[in-house]
Amino acid sequence: MYGMTPEQFWKGLPELFWAYRTSFYKNQEFEMQKQNTLLWLSGAYYLRAMAEVETGGKSKYPREPFQLQDKEKVKQKEKNSIELREENERNIKFMVANSQLALMKKNKQK
Repeated sequence: MYGMTPEQFWKGLPELFWAYRTSFYKNQEFEMQKQNTLLWLSGAYYLRAMAEVETGGKSKYPREPFQLQDKEKVKQKEKNSIELREENERNIKFMVANSQLALMKKNKQK
């Protein structure tokens, strides 16, 4: 569930479940925004092509892809995204380790 193993789900700490759940929904939202942007961009290219046809070539279709953002901003966002993903992975690993320790303590007490 949400990318968890059955053992993590059934035997892990509840906090681990919520971390996976939050990460899952954030990823879903990102993917929907990405898809929406791609569809919008496709429509923008289509409109440019139709304008060129309707104006007899007076409106030029772009020779290169649209620059949606400044290249420096894109690089910074990619760096921030990678750092955020790495931080999320470290947090999940930490929670898994804590969950495993809690299980080991629980099993020793029995």
